[in-house]
Amino acid sequence: MDGLLELGILPLGAVLFPGVRRPLRLAAEHDRLLVGHCLEQDEPLGAVLAPGSGEIDCAGLPQRTGTLARVIGAAPRPDGPLVATLLGLGRCRVLEVSQLRPFAKGKLELVKDDPGDPDGCRRLAAKVVTALVEYLAALLALANRPASEITLPTDSLSLSYAVAASLPVSELERQCLLEASSVARRLHRTLAILERERSLLSKQITCRQWSRLALEQRSPN
Repeated sequence: MDGLLELGILPLGAVLFPGVRRPLRLAAEHDRLLVGHCLEQDEPLGAVLAPGSGEIDCAGLPQRTGTLARVIGAAPRPDGPLVATLLGLGRCRVLEVSQLRPFAKGKLELVKDDPGDPDGCRRLAAKVVTALVEYLAALLALANRPASEITLPTDSLSLSYAVAASLPVSELERQCLLEASSVARRLHRTLAILERERSLLSKQITCRQWSRLALEQRSPN
C-alpha cells in the first residue's frame, strides 16, 4: 500500500500504535458510520489523536501523525455505544481533510520509520527489555503481587511500538513516541521513560519499607 490514500479519519482520545489492538466504545454517530463503512468496504482508516472534543475540522487536526488501522471486530448495541476493535497497521500522516460528513475523510500518506543501524537498535532494544522487566517487577512488588512472564516482539521496530503503548504516560507524551522519526529515537525515549518510572517506584518502595519498619519499632513486644 503506497502513495496517497483517500480514507476515513477516526479521532481518538488515545494514541494507537502499529501492531497494537485497541478496543473502543464509539458513541458519536459519525464514528459509528465510519466503522460500518470500513467493515462493509473492507477498508482501513486513519486513527489520529484528537483529545478534548474529539472533533475534526477542515482547518486542521491537533495531531496530524496517526496510525493506519483496520477494524477487526465490531459489536453494535442498539441502546449503547458501538464496541469496536482496531488493529494498528503502520504510521500515517493526514495531509488534508476533504470531508466532514457523514464522517471525516481525507488524504493520508504512509510514514515509514528510519531503521537506522540494525545492530545498534538490537542492543538498544535489549536495554529496553531489561528496563521494562525491572519496572514491572518493581510495580508488582509495590502491589504485593507475584512476578509474571511477559511476551514481547523480537524485532526492534515492533518492540518500540509495543513498549511505548504500555508506558504509564500522558497521551501527548505517547504521541511524541509515535512521531519519533527513527526506531532508535523511539527506543531511546522509551528507555528514558522506563528508567524515570522505575526510579519513582523505587522511592515509593523505600518509603513503604521505612514506614513498615517504624511501625514495627513502635509496636509493643
